[in-house]
Amino acid sequence: MDFAGIQGLHTHQSLGPWADFGRWHPDHFTSNSEIIPNKGIVSGFLRAFFGLANRDQVDTGKAIVAAAPAGVNIAFDTYSNGVNAAGKVAQGMEAGDLQSATVVGPNTGFPDAVQSMDQADEDTTQIFISTNDPALALAFFGSQSVDDWTSEFGDRVHVTGQFSHNRNKYHDANSEGRKGELEYCARYGFSCN
Repeated sequence: MDFAGIQGLHTHQSLGPWADFGRWHPDHFTSNSEIIPNKGIVSGFLRAFFGLANRDQVDTGKAIVAAAPAGVNIAFDTYSNGVNAAGKVAQGMEAGDLQSATVVGPNTGFPDAVQSMDQADEDTTQIFISTNDPALALAFFGSQSVDDWTSEFGDRVHVTGQFSHNRNKYHDANSEGRKGELEYCARYGFSCN
């Protein structure tokens, strides 16, 4: 399940065929993944500014988790303000209910949302953040310091200095995305080329 960031002032969502998590995980395909949009241009900005979850994303995520057949592995990929909705969904999950969680450019000033995912995936959540992300710097509650993330999650925090909030730029910056992909492959026994 991919929790998108806010729609912004453009007509397309922040995740989609042009920018999804297929570059991060070798087993990520449209056939086994669901992008949960974060709609609302005006309300999206207000929610992102205050670090609030999109209610539609939370409700959709909870419905998908509840409908998942027994034995199906669920993983969360979150981008920007999508982390807040994913955290709300994860609050109702038990340790081990998530196979993995990836957090890119988290738009939250508090670790609660990420902690919820981290507990549900048994402390394996990977966090990718930039020291120079202008969009997060504008958010009232959307910017927790790199030191705070690192003190909370240790070496699972991957820090870049790239000047962008673009999710694909996070992937490319300083080969951090490739490092995360290799760690993911090793953890779950996939072959990465």
